[in-house]
Amino acid sequence: MSARKGGSRRGGGEVLVHLIHGDVAGGSLRVAGTSVENIAVLRDVLSTGPCHADPAVHPVLRRMHWSRHGWFFMEPDHVRNLYASLETDILGAGQLHQRLSDLPPRSVLVLWSTPTWSNQLQLWWTLDALERSGFDHRRIRLVGLRGRVAGSGLGSIPSDRFRTALPRARPLTRPQFRAGAALWRDFAAASPERFEAARRRGSKYFPALRASAEEFGWNFPRPGRRGRLRLSEFDEALLRQHASSAKVSSPPWTPHPSGPAAPRSTAARRPG
Repeated sequence: MSARKGGSRRGGGEVLVHLIHGDVAGGSLRVAGTSVENIAVLRDVLSTGPCHADPAVHPVLRRMHWSRHGWFFMEPDHVRNLYASLETDILGAGQLHQRLSDLPPRSVLVLWSTPTWSNQLQLWWTLDALERSGFDHRRIRLVGLRGRVAGSGLGSIPSDRFRTALPRARPLTRPQFRAGAALWRDFAAASPERFEAARRRGSKYFPALRASAEEFGWNFPRPGRRGRLRLSEFDEALLRQHASSAKVSSPPWTPHPSGPAAPRSTAARRPG
């Protein structure tokens, strides 16, 4: 990605460079009038598969995850495209730094996000990567969108809403910059307890944290009676569906736009 000199500009001669999560959202941004040269698409879905707080280890784990499991439910042509994209996709902080290193001095980085779990994770990872690279927070703008359907991410937003939302892009403050980076490091830590503690505290800089991170707790076993463990809510819901499939015609929980939803969780719980 290299920002075009005649690309998207604001007053004062600033060149806007957009960092957005997902090909569909990137396409909507192009339809809204942003040149391809001024858009960098982040394709990784961090809400599934392994992550690591070490920026050198993280992209290795992500590449292994998608090369081994990305083919699931995919057509052969899509599998070939996936393997090809793994060579060029931004999966690590170093790749992002390299992609942004040739930006003009007066360029401004516009980050797009929604309150959904996947988009919030991608935003925190991005802020961590930018902080590690020494990127000036004064050159970052944040645009928050919300889908018309609860749980819908950037890919569901019509192109005209990207166009109308851009003038409302707000500068990223240093405390917000640091808070987002810290949330990513909490999430990527070896123990889920760090992120769960952060989720319980909430964040004035990321008010969607508590609600969006409910999904985080679905995957962990829960304490039961007399010190025993119960299945995670996600696994319990899947098994209940399997046991009931011959008896009912509808699933025992409400499908979620971003994946199979389990019953509400009030906390992510660590085994033991």
